[in-house]
Amino acid sequence: MNPTTPHSSDAWRTRPTRVGSACCRRQRRLHRKQWRRATRGKTSNAYDPNGNVISDGVRSYTNMSFNLPQTITQGATALTFLYGTEHQRI
Repeated sequence: MNPTTPHSSDAWRTRPTRVGSACCRRQRRLHRKQWRRATRGKTSNAYDPNGNVISDGVRSYTNMSFNLPQTITQGATALTFLYGTEHQRI
């Protein structure tokens, strides 16, 4: 049998995968399992009295008085948000 035909045992190496194919779904499922195992027990969320997340184990958050994030910090990198008079992000 020709090794490039779909009935060959090597066909999975030569055919392109479609996004909705069973092979692609299996790969996504495997990736999710591996991610869950890698992060299990390593993250814990901390909350302020208003129920806003202030830490997720990786990043720290500071919030405005109207419960929207002001800064998100991870290591030496900080992301700052600005808001208008009606609390819309600028």
